[in-house]
Amino acid sequence: MNTPDSAAIHSDDLKPDTNGETGADEDRAPIQAISRAMRILSLFNLQRPEMSLNEMTRLFGMGKATTHRYAMSLRHCGLLNYDVATGRYSLGTRLVGLARVAQAGLHVIEIAAPYLIEVADRLNETIALSVWDGEAAVVMRVAEAPRRTIYRSMRIGSRLRVDGAHYTVFNAFLNADQNNLEYARIRQQKIAIRDGIDDDLRVIACPIFDGDEVVACIAASGNRRSIINDPDSPAAKVVQNAAARISSELGSPGRNRSKSEKD
Repeated sequence: MNTPDSAAIHSDDLKPDTNGETGADEDRAPIQAISRAMRILSLFNLQRPEMSLNEMTRLFGMGKATTHRYAMSLRHCGLLNYDVATGRYSLGTRLVGLARVAQAGLHVIEIAAPYLIEVADRLNETIALSVWDGEAAVVMRVAEAPRRTIYRSMRIGSRLRVDGAHYTVFNAFLNADQNNLEYARIRQQKIAIRDGIDDDLRVIACPIFDGDEVVACIAASGNRRSIINDPDSPAAKVVQNAAARISSELGSPGRNRSKSEKD
């Protein structure tokens, strides 16, 4: 456990994929547009799977023009469907994908949690678990370095950098460019190593499988003195081993072993 005078630092690979951080007051305050959009989505249920605009307007409690504007935005995002023939709205198929991510994330978090703590203790580095939301890697669980007064911190729910190790692992398997030699190497070795931009950050990331599908990524973040850029380093092997054990519990025995290990 971190001491009272421990301090957390945020590194480039760990920052959300945004243009800046919000302040504490802004983080606490709900965003009205999002709250209203969620209210509209929550109007649908098993007893009321479809609604006309008039029904939505009555239940939403706002004007028809406002309700229609929100409905159009939700349709654009794939969160609502609209049947032109009947003039009725229903929940969009994008929610099915998001639900799958949430369900997979909850399951893998439960299994991976003790492994994150174990790896953090062995390496004395910050260990993170992320899942793919369809566009980015999202932090789901973090185990911080237990014996460092200054440690790297990650915010649960953050969407990680598109040039970071987490993103690279997912991209190599899920959106693979068959002509990309780096992605081919990552698929073979089941590991990606990335350096930060503005400090001495280095991240080792490995995929976690459920069957043949990559469902999560486990990664160790530390400085370049303690984590060397070598997929065969002791630290890399610790992260790979944890990924393989988590995958095995999810039902993918041996899936994380690299080709050299299998040979």
